[in-house]
Amino acid sequence: MDQVVAYVLNLSDRSTAQPEVLAAGKQQFNIYCASCHGPGGQGTVSFGAPALTDGIWIHGDTDAQIRSVMSNG
Repeated sequence: MDQVVAYVLNLSDRSTAQPEVLAAGKQQFNIYCASCHGPGGQGTVSFGAPALTDGIWIHGDTDAQIRSVMSNG
């Protein structure tokens, strides 16, 4: 989950994670998240999946808040 959080933060240029962590996070994001959020995190309005690339965080922007959304929807 830490890798995906780092990758999600990186989509809006907010991550300081190492490239290998981001690559692992991207792989997991593509498996579990991209079907709704899009492969580049651009979001899908029809699914209610917000864009993750624009720096607008409707459910919070801390690691803990992102983990909570990932775990609880």
